[in-house]
Amino acid sequence: MIANLPDLRKLSGLKRRSDVRRWLSANGVAFMVQPSGDPVTTMDAINIAMHGNAKYNKPDFSPPPGSKPRLKRAVTQLPSASRIVPNKST
Repeated sequence: MIANLPDLRKLSGLKRRSDVRRWLSANGVAFMVQPSGDPVTTMDAINIAMHGNAKYNKPDFSPPPGSKPRLKRAVTQLPSASRIVPNKST
């Protein structure tokens, strides 16, 4: 659903469109500006901004239940540059 300027005025409690645009930016709502200068967004964009810290908006990188832990590789220490490049003090 599209949220146009009258809807955004009602949500923000602000009247001037520049104030509404500033309010949208301050609250992290993605919006576009129409050729008339009016901001327009979607209700989904508003909901995403409102629930940005919600669990379902963050990726879950935990292993699936019942999976076996992966083996870690041994880390080999690389030689320092002083051991590879001979010192050219002549």
